[in-house]
Amino acid sequence: MPQFIQAGAMPVSARELFSYHDRPGAFERLKPPWERIEIVDRQGGIRDGDSLTMRIRKGPFRVTWRAVHRDFEEGRAFCDEQAQGPFARWRHCHRFLPQGAARSELRDEVDYALPMGFLGAALGGRSAARTLRRMFAFRHRRTRDDLSRHARYAGQGRKTAVIVGPPSLFIHELACFLSVGGHDVHRLSWRDSLGGSPRFLFEHYFSGEASFPLERADALIHVPFSPADVPGGDERPNEHLAFLVRALDVCGHKPDLLLHLRGQRTDLREYADDPSLDFKRRGKRQAYEEAREDALNALAQRFERELTLHFGAMIRPPMGYLVNMLLRLETYLFLKDGARSPTFDWISMDDAVGAVHCALFETAMTGDVAAVAPRPAERAELQRLLIKSGFASYTLHRIFKVMPWAQPGLPPELHARFAEMSKLAGFGFPFLTPELPQALRHELGEAGDP
Repeated sequence: MPQFIQAGAMPVSARELFSYHDRPGAFERLKPPWERIEIVDRQGGIRDGDSLTMRIRKGPFRVTWRAVHRDFEEGRAFCDEQAQGPFARWRHCHRFLPQGAARSELRDEVDYALPMGFLGAALGGRSAARTLRRMFAFRHRRTRDDLSRHARYAGQGRKTAVIVGPPSLFIHELACFLSVGGHDVHRLSWRDSLGGSPRFLFEHYFSGEASFPLERADALIHVPFSPADVPGGDERPNEHLAFLVRALDVCGHKPDLLLHLRGQRTDLREYADDPSLDFKRRGKRQAYEEAREDALNALAQRFERELTLHFGAMIRPPMGYLVNMLLRLETYLFLKDGARSPTFDWISMDDAVGAVHCALFETAMTGDVAAVAPRPAERAELQRLLIKSGFASYTLHRIFKVMPWAQPGLPPELHARFAEMSKLAGFGFPFLTPELPQALRHELGEAGDP
């Protein structure tokens, strides 16, 4: 008999629930954000004989876990068994049970045994049970939330999206979210040619196979490169944008949406490295920005709609990022004329992913939109939450703080520019975590039952 069972209602048919788990990116979406898990090898998907090997980090220790899939039933179930890992026995069966035309039940059944027999069960049984409850509560909540968001626009069909920009944790989460909802995700890549100029090509985001998505693309999601990372280098920093213009002209298709994603983090890192830096860009950086805007204007003419989402400070794993953000809030020395901004605009990663998804379908969203939570957070509020959660790195900072004379705050421009934009809330966007304490509990797996 299974030793652990988690069952929960889902707002879609059993077939759609199964498809969610069968599509690329499902494992990444269901991976708890507080766990440090690296995929080492993946062979196939969830069919019999397919396997997944991952490396899990717990403090200074690393554990390799290899699971092999068994007992696949199209539309109904699949199981994974441990072939190598920390348990003496592990078998996890995913079952998708119909409950009507648009309702289903997700049932996870886990049969496991800890190593060292009776002694292992006595020493680690309660801890293992707590870990399973926490993990599967998160998995069911994430599954239900993802399915609900995709179901909201189910009648408008699937989208083909092309991502242009540097890789990041957020971009990967976005690609996985779109994929499990049935959308087709591609990316722009390049190779160095013998002449020194880059050779551009499109790849499917997950398989890496060459693709030709522009002929049917619905949206191009553009994330700016930093000047040092652009494919054309300093000599041709906007060559990838010029290539997209030529490619769109050749294919003759005019996609619906050119979506730009911009955030605060780059600006904050520049201030942390150089507190005397003026907020206005100058010199070579300013020239680069002006040239990029010209290239983007030419690209925007090939689309029906252009939208820029400006993200607030993103609440996301690893949680150490929050500690770094708080340090910057506490130790900035560059405030002009004594200006102080004790509040900051923020958004959880899940809601940021949902904002991009919403932008693909809501045609009323154009121009500049602030992707921020309904209520800004206070620096002191973040400080209290971090202390309550016991972040060791923040405690050490308080002991060894090297700039005790610094006044807390942010450059007022970072906060003021959001006040001039339309907000996500104005488009009826359904926030999953509209309050900062709720967002932190969600990332730590403390949000309660799904």
